[in-house]
Amino acid sequence: MLQDFIRETEAKLKFKIELREKNLSAAENRGESISTGKLDSSLKKNTSFVKKLRNLTDSQSEALLKDLKTLNLSKYIGEAASALTDAKLKMSDINTALLICSALHQRYAELSPTLMDSWMKVLPGKKDEKVANPSKLRVDLRFFADLVSVGVFVEKEGLGVLANLLTLLVNNDPDDHPNLSIILSFCRHCGDDYAGILPRKYRLLSEQYGLTVPMSTVLRAERQKACRQLLKDYFSSVSKHLLKEHRRFRDLKRQNDKWYQTKGEVSDDKRAQEEAAKSTFEKLLSNVQNLSDLLDEDMPTLPEDRQDDLESSMPDFFLSMKGSEFDGNTGLFEDDETKQFYEHLPALMSVVPGRRLLKVQETQAPHNKDLFILFLELEAMKEQEEVTKEVEEEGDGSATMKQLLDSLLSSLPSCVNRELIDQAAENFCLNLNTKSNRRKLTKTLFTVHRTRYDLLPFYARFVATLNPLMPDISTDLCGMLMSDFKWHVRKKDQINIESKLKTVRFIGELVKFQMFAKSEALQCMKMLLYDFTHHNIEMACSLLETCGRFLYRSPDSHHRTKVYLEVMMRKKVALHLDSRYSTMIENAFYYSNPPDVKGVVQLYVPPMHRYIRKLLYKDLSKTTIERVLRQLRKLDWNDPEIRSYAVKCLTEVWQVRYSAVHCCANLLAGLAPYHEDVAIRVVDAVLEDIRLGMELNLPKHNQRRISMVKYLGELYNYRMIESAVIFKTLYSFITLGVTLHDDEPAILDLPECLFRVRLTCTLLDACGQYFDRGSSKKKLDCFITYFQRYYWFKRSRSVWTELRPFPLDVVHVVEELFDQLRPKLILCTSYEEACEAASELDQQFRAKFESIVPKESTIESSADNSALPAIQELEDDETGDDLLEDFSQRQAETGDSQSQEMTASLSHPAKIGVLSAGPKLIKCSEDDDFMATFDKMMTDTIQARNQETVKAPQVDIPVPNGEEEDEEDEEEEEQAKEEVKLVEFKLMVRRGHKQQLSNLNIPMSAAFACKYKERTAQEQMEKEKMKRMTLSIHERQEEEDYQEMIAALNRPLAPNINRERRSKYHHPKGAPDADLIFGSSASNKR
Repeated sequence: MLQDFIRETEAKLKFKIELREKNLSAAENRGESISTGKLDSSLKKNTSFVKKLRNLTDSQSEALLKDLKTLNLSKYIGEAASALTDAKLKMSDINTALLICSALHQRYAELSPTLMDSWMKVLPGKKDEKVANPSKLRVDLRFFADLVSVGVFVEKEGLGVLANLLTLLVNNDPDDHPNLSIILSFCRHCGDDYAGILPRKYRLLSEQYGLTVPMSTVLRAERQKACRQLLKDYFSSVSKHLLKEHRRFRDLKRQNDKWYQTKGEVSDDKRAQEEAAKSTFEKLLSNVQNLSDLLDEDMPTLPEDRQDDLESSMPDFFLSMKGSEFDGNTGLFEDDETKQFYEHLPALMSVVPGRRLLKVQETQAPHNKDLFILFLELEAMKEQEEVTKEVEEEGDGSATMKQLLDSLLSSLPSCVNRELIDQAAENFCLNLNTKSNRRKLTKTLFTVHRTRYDLLPFYARFVATLNPLMPDISTDLCGMLMSDFKWHVRKKDQINIESKLKTVRFIGELVKFQMFAKSEALQCMKMLLYDFTHHNIEMACSLLETCGRFLYRSPDSHHRTKVYLEVMMRKKVALHLDSRYSTMIENAFYYSNPPDVKGVVQLYVPPMHRYIRKLLYKDLSKTTIERVLRQLRKLDWNDPEIRSYAVKCLTEVWQVRYSAVHCCANLLAGLAPYHEDVAIRVVDAVLEDIRLGMELNLPKHNQRRISMVKYLGELYNYRMIESAVIFKTLYSFITLGVTLHDDEPAILDLPECLFRVRLTCTLLDACGQYFDRGSSKKKLDCFITYFQRYYWFKRSRSVWTELRPFPLDVVHVVEELFDQLRPKLILCTSYEEACEAASELDQQFRAKFESIVPKESTIESSADNSALPAIQELEDDETGDDLLEDFSQRQAETGDSQSQEMTASLSHPAKIGVLSAGPKLIKCSEDDDFMATFDKMMTDTIQARNQETVKAPQVDIPVPNGEEEDEEDEEEEEQAKEEVKLVEFKLMVRRGHKQQLSNLNIPMSAAFACKYKERTAQEQMEKEKMKRMTLSIHERQEEEDYQEMIAALNRPLAPNINRERRSKYHHPKGAPDADLIFGSSASNKR
């Protein structure tokens, strides 16, 4: 914006400087110009040129300049000058007028004094002279000022006239300041030339970005100072005028408010005065704001409205409705369904073709509209009138049109729901919209049967739907109802009560659709209260039962309705009416103004709980994480109540702003080093909530589920959980309760339900970028294959048709996710292709494990042989490492799921307990059988051991280590052992009371040494055999777990309907832990 202003200013200054240089040097160059004798001096062409000057426009610039070069206007200078000053120019025509005047000045020397005389006749020169045409003077003032700046007039003479004119406009401006628009235009277009002013907004922008705005050099700064001071004095006067108008408008508004509060209504004259004062104040405020910006002056401070004693003492009935949606107690309507019926109407403007639209009545004043929009509306209205005439001419002689209208009118009594009445309105707009048909429709609506009260709301909706396109229907119908109501009131007969009640009920329904003015409805109520007897009582009660609550709870009619209700209740007591009438009056009164009922008692929330909620749900943001963490650490974590409530608040992340979910995860990561159990409980609660959401699958919990999944991903980003938890959750999204068969519908995952796809995309979008290397990358690639199968299975279901296509937003979400995680991945394009990719992945895993199984059999067969081959390790095989790690993570996931099912939900902190011992033993028949078999086995073993011969055990006596010897002696002994194959032993001897050790080297040929070596080799062989057997058992167990996992993925998972039951204890698989069962050697010694 600033650069555009600078370019425009530079272009304007360049244009004026070039003209000024040419005009100042015109006296010297006139002799060199073409002789006027050679130019055309004909009367016809010169007169035509002068006429063109009177109607000068910007589009005639080139043609006028061209004619000027060929004409001799020396005898028509006076007429040309008079035409230029009398021309009704626009602001866009000023530059063309300057070019014409400069061209005439450069050729004819007498133009300048002649033009000055013409201006003196046009411009106001008397002190008390009133401006007759302000719009023309606004353009003339700029035209004259620009003529002075480009050098057409002598500077001394032109500046004097301009200064006198500005002084007259400023000094002769009375308190109303009618010349404000003229001064404002002068400041906008000529302020830089004569006052050296720069608008404030451009000055601030230039200072902010360090750019220089070019300024005019027509006048020196000393001469600009006087004009600038004159304009500032005028701004001070206008500011005082603004304060005066504001005070006047505020006083009128306060008086009308007081009158409305005491009397219940305000006269039209006072309302008109208030509206006029408001319009004047707003217009003046806009002009003053523009002038303050142009002069770079501060706006005057307007005093704030203060409440009077009467207003402050009066309760605000609508306080409960502010800032919240309407409900049955405080809203305009009883419930949401009623609100939908009266407020949400079909938009016929988007259904009916443009050529059939009537002109929509606008509520704004014409001066606030754009001229282009007005032109389009006028053209549309003319075209519509032509189309309407054609349709009416055709309809007059067409029997088909009449039949359609009769069919529509006869079907209106059967339109007893919203869909039918809306369809009838659309049908009338498309096919029957003529003036005569609208009159017949209005008459039919008015003559509804007197007992069909049930049709009145639908007829009123019908009229309200047509009102934007055909306002004459509602206007005519309201007029007919008002006339009928007044006729019944004036007649004062006691018959036709049903017709009277139909009329007032129809008026009430139109009031709720805002088709019938509220003031007129209240006027009807006033007329009924004036003669509150017999049928008038029933009519008043019917009117209140129809629209009384709407009028009472509308801000603009509340006070007046309240006054009428009080008058009605006083008349009920004073007139001693019949019990039937008394009951009707009370029903109408309490329907309009229901009695105060005891509100819902709010639960008491301790201050500490409110403080925790404030920290987490209001204060927590990206910049306040550290402060919130410090405050949470200061809590009394030893208090179980505070601890449990903090865990609950940290778990309910759906109450946090979605953009601050990562802040909550960061906060929990900061608390984990100090309160580890809090982090564990929160993570468990998050996983449990995600699982519960999949099992319930309620649409009202969708936002909550999205937040929890996002929270889980952020917890992984802050290293609160492992990747195994993420992948377990991802696989649960596409497997829990899912069947990949069309003939087996899943209850937990309906065909049209795509929310699990969104959950998967949300979780991967939160933490998927970190699975880009190592085993996690391979796991994510595998999951993407299975996820594509699930996605294409959903997309290929028969529920998606051409009339109900697959949602594009889901397609875009999935595609954006794959572009973000795996941009080079070739995606599947059909369900068959996705199934084939998943099958290939299954075969790859089976092939890898089949390649491992033969190795196990080879090891087992070699273990039975006497020879002991080297144990084959899998540490160097990267594939084996990945598979083993995958197995361990799946086992950890299985263990986690079992532990989660055995523990209570964290959403109920009172149910959380800590198990101090192992699982509780539950006796069953299998245990008895096991114990009987175990006793029999032990008896047989003891009897077999008794028959064996007892041999003395060979005990190896541990020999204590000897003292350290010199390094030289040890080296010599080692060299001697290598030369002669010897076996070193330690010989312990006793000398006196001391034990001494001496080295004893025995050759390998000795029987003692040979037996020692054989026994050592045998023990080593047994250790190697045991190691191979242990590895074989472990690998076999892993193979079984993998087969179980593959089978679980291929079959649907049924929902867990026994969540509250305690699961049975399952014996762990694999070799038993002897230390855990019989105790370690250290514990036995104790």
